[in-house]
Amino acid sequence: MVRPRPGVIGPIQDGFFEQSAIEVVYRTARERTTRVVEPHYLLLAWPAWYLLVWDHLRDAVRTLRLDRVESHASRPDPSSCATQTP
Repeated sequence: MVRPRPGVIGPIQDGFFEQSAIEVVYRTARERTTRVVEPHYLLLAWPAWYLLVWDHLRDAVRTLRLDRVESHASRPDPSSCATQTP
């Protein structure tokens, strides 16, 4: 089973309930990026958990695998949900 890192799901749930953006460090096979995302849906497609988000870095909807989220931080500033400019 592919499991999220300990402590990752709680802050993501907080982002849902508070309707706020969170900052995550996300790892893929090719890169490691820091992204500001707004969580919308948490999905289980056995054996992996996925998070459907609005990704400010990509300026698009993305699906992230939770086991690839390495760390997170909350974004308490309400303006943090504004789209980033290049």
